[in-house]
Amino acid sequence: MSQPNIPDITPEISVTKKEALSLLLSSIAMEELALSNLINAEADNILALASLIKKEGCLPSRSLQQIQQNTAQFIEGIVIKQWLALNRLDRIIHLAGHEGTCECCHSEVEE
Repeated sequence: MSQPNIPDITPEISVTKKEALSLLLSSIAMEELALSNLINAEADNILALASLIKKEGCLPSRSLQQIQQNTAQFIEGIVIKQWLALNRLDRIIHLAGHEGTCECCHSEVEE
């Protein structure tokens, strides 16, 4: 079995601190948008279930329990993602507050 050949790639990317902070904030915003879409989809599922229960009269308690458990796990995952996003946002705010100087070498940082 042969080993795959990976080309030697040395990309040179030049991003200022201000641009990096902007990109980080944009990534958090896109993740928030994705989470809102997931939450809306879950809400639609719950509304469809409520409509089905209204139409059929009832569902087996085992099915309702499973649905409730799945929804609880979904919400728990969303809460964890929100906590991580908040943590990243706090770090970005902290970094933005130190604009202009680099503590490690006490020199000016490119902006």
